[in-house]
Amino acid sequence: MKLTDREALLKVDVDQGTTPLTRGLMDWRLRRAGFTIVKLVRRRSPSETGWHLVARVSPRPSSPLVVVALQLLLGSDPMREACNLRRAIVWPRMPKWARTQFNRLYEK
Repeated sequence: MKLTDREALLKVDVDQGTTPLTRGLMDWRLRRAGFTIVKLVRRRSPSETGWHLVARVSPRPSSPLVVVALQLLLGSDPMREACNLRRAIVWPRMPKWARTQFNRLYEK
């Protein structure tokens, strides 16, 4: 997805046994938080037991902590976001190479 300067990608991991939220509910939740979904892509996770969703949103979230909160609002796996939260909290002290591990959707 091509992004403008005012947009960012949110990455949502929905695990086996959990149904992804409807687009309408996602739109409603993000509007309440002051954001808009510009585009949403859903695909099966590599294990084919869950879903990976990528949402292009506007405006760009102001920090990694906001990214985590928005992904939780979109129904992302809470344990994944707990790990992202730890990374977001120490973000200013993280080496640049470690920042690449923040907010990844893992393939096989």
